[in-house]
Amino acid sequence: MFDILKAKESFMNYVHQFDLTNDKIHLKLVHTLEVVHTTEYLCHHENITGVERDLAYLIALLHDIGRFEQIKRFNSFDDRNIDHAKLGVQ
Repeated sequence: MFDILKAKESFMNYVHQFDLTNDKIHLKLVHTLEVVHTTEYLCHHENITGVERDLAYLIALLHDIGRFEQIKRFNSFDDRNIDHAKLGVQ
């Protein structure tokens, strides 16, 4: 298992390098935190614990990580500019 609070702290440190006054950046942050909240809810109600819960949480936290850089570069969610999933892997 890993430290979920440390993962969230690292994510927030990453996100804070971007312009949070940009509506699209702010939207992605809010969206990601809502996905994390929904994942926590589902894990709790489906009795998912341990490594499976931690993995679900990490996936929720990082699922759109490439969008932040995409918005910074293109101010767009349009994957015709760059595939945000591939960007997230980088």
